[in-house]
Amino acid sequence: MKVEKGEVLILDGVAYRIGKTERLKYRETVDLTAGQTDKTTDITNLKPEDKQIYYVEELDWSGPTKHQFHYPKGVPRNTPHGMDIKTEEWQCPFTVDVHVKPATFPTLVSDNELANATYTQDVWFYGWMYKNVEIIKAEEVESARRAGIRVLEAEA
Repeated sequence: MKVEKGEVLILDGVAYRIGKTERLKYRETVDLTAGQTDKTTDITNLKPEDKQIYYVEELDWSGPTKHQFHYPKGVPRNTPHGMDIKTEEWQCPFTVDVHVKPATFPTLVSDNELANATYTQDVWFYGWMYKNVEIIKAEEVESARRAGIRVLEAEA
């Protein structure tokens, strides 16, 4: 769920006050050889800097490939019980609802089931960039709650 400027986001027990929000729209190109499966692509351009957190809402693509969103690397997100199930085009846009913390990045694991064709796939990431975030103390969180400021507790 998106948070707004001035609201508080708690991730893994750390509280952050959001300083600014901007729309996130990023395209990653994945090259897959014929019949290639389980290709891992680190999405290092979605690595927040200090005082930033990215919120990835959706993935989208058009084509015959399958993809699975991992965050952190090796941990499938938004699949039943973390199973190795990849998303297909007909399921897009696919909701992922993941907060990416500073100095970390998501990963895609991709398949090309076309046995005789190499395929280049553009995968789009949509969401929000939270900038100028500051870590706040528990007392400040409680003060924000009493003042009616929204406090969102979420998983990374």
